[in-house]
Amino acid sequence: MLNEMIELKGREPQFKGNARLVFIHPDNPDLLVKVLRPEWIDKTKQVPEWKKRFKPLGANSVNMHELFEIVRVNPHAESIQPHMFTVVALQQTDLGWGLVVKAEKDKNNNYAKPLAAFAKNMDEIRTALDEFENWVKETNVVLYDLNPWNLVLAYRGEKEEVVIIDGISEKSALKVRTYFPSVNKKKNLKVYARFERFMDRIKNGKN
Repeated sequence: MLNEMIELKGREPQFKGNARLVFIHPDNPDLLVKVLRPEWIDKTKQVPEWKKRFKPLGANSVNMHELFEIVRVNPHAESIQPHMFTVVALQQTDLGWGLVVKAEKDKNNNYAKPLAAFAKNMDEIRTALDEFENWVKETNVVLYDLNPWNLVLAYRGEKEEVVIIDGISEKSALKVRTYFPSVNKKKNLKVYARFERFMDRIKNGKN
């Protein structure tokens, strides 16, 4: 059973993103908790006052936009969605609101590595990557940042699978991509093309 308040202060984050810190859940190592970075909170405080009225969630919009997208594409709360991380809860922590998600693991039950770790040898992930690309072409999920650190190679259902752990949802107030699937599909292809270029840069030692 999860505690009502998750205590994270004094713990080292397992992963660090631009806007969030990711901690191993203190009560369950199979769960991770995403909380806002102090730097991100400070940055959002610098937004002009007139803009803040259009961003009522403030710094918390990062987690809430992500949660909105998960619920939108998974309205029946299926336990696992192909290529998508799984949200367990939105919970209070001593570092603010935390998005609790299932930790993606590899075949050795270690935390799954980001695709950036495989950029030098893409052949070993080719099958999983081809399956992911085909999914990108068909999905209605809004993808905005598929950088190689937002994707991991997980082990699901007796096979390796590329799983998104960050970089989804539409940030703008006018949700054009959400309302018009044809527009979203075109945008998703562009996002995937950027991912491929990013992997090439890493492979060639340019990142």
